[in-house]
Amino acid sequence: MQKTKLRAKMRQIAGVQALQQFDQQLRQQGLGNLDTENNAADTETEHKQNNNYLSSLPGRMSNEQLAHELLLDPTFKLNEREAGYIESPVLLNVRDAFKRAFWDSLVDDLKLNPPCYTRVLKVVGEVRDGMIDLAPARKDQFLEKFDTSYWQDQIDRGLLDWVSCVSLMKAMVALELEMQEPTRREETQTTWATLQDQLSDCPPQQQPTAFCKALEYVLDRLNVMRVDAANSRLRNIAQVIQDHGVEYEMAFMQKKTQSNPGYLKRTPEWIREVMEQEVKKRRINPSKLIQGDANEYQRFHASAVLSLVTASEPVTPDNCPETLLLDISRLQKHHLHFHFDTLGAALLAIVSQRLPMLLQIKIGATAAADARAH
Repeated sequence: MQKTKLRAKMRQIAGVQALQQFDQQLRQQGLGNLDTENNAADTETEHKQNNNYLSSLPGRMSNEQLAHELLLDPTFKLNEREAGYIESPVLLNVRDAFKRAFWDSLVDDLKLNPPCYTRVLKVVGEVRDGMIDLAPARKDQFLEKFDTSYWQDQIDRGLLDWVSCVSLMKAMVALELEMQEPTRREETQTTWATLQDQLSDCPPQQQPTAFCKALEYVLDRLNVMRVDAANSRLRNIAQVIQDHGVEYEMAFMQKKTQSNPGYLKRTPEWIREVMEQEVKKRRINPSKLIQGDANEYQRFHASAVLSLVTASEPVTPDNCPETLLLDISRLQKHHLHFHFDTLGAALLAIVSQRLPMLLQIKIGATAAADARAH
């Protein structure tokens, strides 16, 4: 029921196409559809339940993807906005729409009579488990401080009131402040002050919205801390990736081809097609390629990649060569820029051709008007 409600809200906010794209990304990651997949949380540990509750949206970067980005750019780091997800405007919009629908539905849960706290406690558990991941030595403290079974007991006995809810939010933010770097701590203190005032002076009818807003803030702050920790780890391994990244990626590709001998299907088709075109246009010398001429290989590789960038349609996960799947967002961006620049150049060419003619017509009309005036 909750999944159906979320999907309906997502369809309303983002549209049917965005919902279909979301389902497609879930299938590609082996997660199934939200409307047909059984709730795996019923059979897994609570820690895994909470970590997967809001953290399994499509497009999350794998270790292979992170290593690839570091190999291309040793200064690469995750940003707060994408927070470890592959750069994709479509997926970013889908994730934003899903998150917004989730928090809106959470507000609706708390407006019920009696309120439903099931998913609220799952988010509290996700925040707690995220803190444990960042500071494993403090696991016992976090488990005691945010014991969801205790809060469930308070709910069942009708003892949960607004003061308790506000105290929970304050306790979570206080622990996050303890764990943050000085710059982040100052940032959190500034933004939390305003939100804390809103919680203190909140009328009863606005409490569901205010509480969910505070809980979303706590989770967002945790995700920022996760990004900071991940970037710190990336800096530590950047040099290792620079030295051994190629071997690392080759090992991943070898595993894929061994588990699926037919994995490399589109790549040879793409190479063959480009080869035929380049030879036909006499821009590539096949004999030099056979001899292993490095410069000829570079020219051919550039032509092959350029064929994807200049194609009429951008590459997608379904038609992208397998060896370039880690660069698909980069190829899509280059494709967009190329065609935008092509269109802009065409418009400038038209204007440069038409403008002199228009000026001549205007000058002629002005001269004729002056002649008639005299």
